[in-house]
Amino acid sequence: MHKSRYLKIACLLLVSLSLISCGQYLKSNAKTTASESKHALYQPPKFHRVKKGETLYSIAWFYGYDYRQIALWNEIDYPYLIRPNQEIQLYPSLVRRVSQNTRVTHSKKSLTKQQSPKRKHRNVVKKTKRSTAKQRAKVKNTRKASKSVYGANIKWRWPTRGKIVHRFSAKRGKKGIGISGKKGQRIVAAAAGRVVYSGSGLRGYGQLIIIKHNDTYLSAYANNKKIRVKEQQKVKLGQHIADMGSNGAKNSMLHFEIRKNGKPVNPVRYLPR
Repeated sequence: MHKSRYLKIACLLLVSLSLISCGQYLKSNAKTTASESKHALYQPPKFHRVKKGETLYSIAWFYGYDYRQIALWNEIDYPYLIRPNQEIQLYPSLVRRVSQNTRVTHSKKSLTKQQSPKRKHRNVVKKTKRSTAKQRAKVKNTRKASKSVYGANIKWRWPTRGKIVHRFSAKRGKKGIGISGKKGQRIVAAAAGRVVYSGSGLRGYGQLIIIKHNDTYLSAYANNKKIRVKEQQKVKLGQHIADMGSNGAKNSMLHFEIRKNGKPVNPVRYLPR
């Protein structure tokens, strides 16, 4: 009798321990899923009001778009000049354009005619087709005007010396790598190109430089102590462009990113080993 009682107690203990361990696992797994879904569920706003010092490239970089997409949506031609307080649309412009002028007014004496649903639909389709053809022509002309002199093949090098302390992870929202070093250490251009942004207007990047290498690739150098290049300046491979600063935690490091068609890619795959 005593043996059967001990067996029951042992079984109950084993069941309770297994339930506790399962609960802890599910809790930790839920935290990981929540942190990953936080980045996945982020939706950018529909409009952005230009602040002083911003460029089309820096706005596209911040929201994770290709600069050519935003130029197309806002009918901004090369060299993509924008002005402070300008409202930049962050979604395709067809929605706003085809909804205009649904009524036809002839004169003061005549009545205002409302279009029938069928006729309205035909007009919307025609407008959409004309607008799409017009935008495609603009993209073609823009690409011709902004054709890179550096070609498709890019020669990359490391932007500074140091240990990688933060690694790229698209799932966790890590858009680049962190390279540790000493404050004031030289930061150089990872590839030849043209500076399309130089300033501190992007939240979370500190003193930032963005270099356009060709129509496909751009690179960024954040958390600088001092910037040594200006916007529109052409830079060579390995040219001194900035001095290393520190991040929010006051650790001396460079935050380095490479974007392909506006999307973050792992810089380590492009840099020499």
